[in-house]
Amino acid sequence: RCAPSRPSASRASLRAPSRRIAPPAPRRATAAAATPSASDPVDNEAYTCLGLSVCYEKRDNGRLAERLMIEPLSASSLECMAAGAKTSFKAAVGVTHGVAMMRDKAQLPADFQTGRFADEWDYRLVAASRTWRRPHAVDNLM
Repeated sequence: RCAPSRPSASRASLRAPSRRIAPPAPRRATAAAATPSASDPVDNEAYTCLGLSVCYEKRDNGRLAERLMIEPLSASSLECMAAGAKTSFKAAVGVTHGVAMMRDKAQLPADFQTGRFADEWDYRLVAASRTWRRPHAVDNLM
């Protein structure tokens, strides 16, 4: 039968005295230092990115048909593309959040004219637009 060990007086005296840990140094001041929280609404003038992706749709006859989709791109998705990762995106364009919310293809490049807007557009656009407000996106991708 094992009993829990108790530190002897000599072990207790070897312990380092407890210290208060200093708070971390403040981050350097940038425009991104005042990053809005996830619950803040996205301003219509905020930057966002849209991508034109190649997707496949199953037809009634069971065959796959190519379909071009316009999708909101998060900052991390564009960073992967810039690093050379293979994706289904053929093109990307930067627009304001307000332009993207209007879903007006006339305000997008010619490549996007044949695309269809993705499902759950509003929800996905707001989520992607918020990623462009993060410090990493502001400092490294814009």
